[in-house]
Amino acid sequence: MNAQITKVIYHIESNLDENFDVETLARVAGYSPYHF
Repeated sequence: MNAQITKVIYHIESNLDENFDVETLARVAGYSPYHF
């Protein structure tokens, strides 16, 4: 699996009590929100 997407999955699984937005997940992956 793509390393950036793996980081996002790990981030989500580690923070299940949080709300996520595209900007945050894109930042974790190292992408712009547009490309995420």
